[in-house]
Amino acid sequence: MPNALIRALFGLTLFLIALPATPLFAADYTLDTGDKVRIAVHDWPDLSGEFNVTATGTIFLPLVGEVPVKGLTASQVATKVATELQQRQKLNDIPSATTEIVIFRPFYVLGDVQSPGAFPFKPGLTVMQAVSVAGGYYRLVDVASLRLERDAIAAKGDIDVLQTRMKQLLARQIRLAAEQSGAKDLVFPSEWSKLDSTSPEARLVAEERAIFATNNDSFEQRKSTFDRFHQIYEGEVTSIKAQIESEREQYRSVQDELASVTGLVAQGLTQKPRKQLLERTLAQVSGNIQGMNTLVLQAQQNISQTEQAKLDLQVQRAERINRDTQATRAEIDDTKAKIATAKRLTFEAQVATPDSLLRTTKGHFTIAKQGQGEATPANAGTRLEPGDVLTVERSHSPEPTEAAQN
Repeated sequence: MPNALIRALFGLTLFLIALPATPLFAADYTLDTGDKVRIAVHDWPDLSGEFNVTATGTIFLPLVGEVPVKGLTASQVATKVATELQQRQKLNDIPSATTEIVIFRPFYVLGDVQSPGAFPFKPGLTVMQAVSVAGGYYRLVDVASLRLERDAIAAKGDIDVLQTRMKQLLARQIRLAAEQSGAKDLVFPSEWSKLDSTSPEARLVAEERAIFATNNDSFEQRKSTFDRFHQIYEGEVTSIKAQIESEREQYRSVQDELASVTGLVAQGLTQKPRKQLLERTLAQVSGNIQGMNTLVLQAQQNISQTEQAKLDLQVQRAERINRDTQATRAEIDDTKAKIATAKRLTFEAQVATPDSLLRTTKGHFTIAKQGQGEATPANAGTRLEPGDVLTVERSHSPEPTEAAQN
């Protein structure tokens, strides 16, 4: 049915636009057939690229071969790839590798929806959003009424997703402000600290604290390295200058002796070879002094380069913080506008849509996990995972209940 296809595509488009990437989900996610990952191995460009997880739960990498990844997280895959590469190529050190999920395996929607089937998965997907992606509830009504129902469902789902994204952005903004001011810790809204440790807000706090600590540790370690180099070069300068002073003392001593011997030679009281020996010694000491002065200049140049590198590090950090702060502030403003639009669409759709469409029917949902035959009950806010099979059923009542009207 062409109209059903159009409705499904429209719902899918809204869904893909509204849902942001969710690193918290991806960190705990385990791979299976149908997933696609992007692997990057430092200094090994032939191993970097995007790879599909096969039906046997493996990926095939050049120079490494088949690597079992089923049931592993992205970070575990990166570790496994690096270890396999080290063993097979007989490397001294484990190479640096990173893995990210670019495409999740699909989820499935069956039952009373306009377009049942398989759909691309995005982290944070709820049952109500999945119904929207599948074109909304199946109903033999006119296109205009169905559009209003679909818009209401999609807008409600968008609000939840956007509000979650807003919290992520606010947490990031707090972390960036702390980095910019040089604070030692992050201060989050007090209500976040009162929530359960498994809540999304608590996970956001933990994630941003980890990023904050990593960024600060990396900066301080590199800064300390430059400071150590500075101290080493300063020590070289001090040591060489002491040697120069010793050579100068010797130079003056030889110079005095040469003056005395020159007078004796003129009087015929000593032989010329002695004078020549002293002249050669004087020239050698002078050359030593010049060479040491060159070493001092080199060490001082190294000090200047080290200080410049430390300054560049500080500038790069400040530029990164400013750039991320501006991008985060812009995304916060954009997300606020999207939330306001979604709330307005929800209100308009609920007011314009007849009660018989939005309030006299109720959805019943069950979810079957991948590899498990038994389905479990779910509600509109239940989050789906890749490979889940969502079954939708609708029950109808002739009159809206008093609670529904309120």
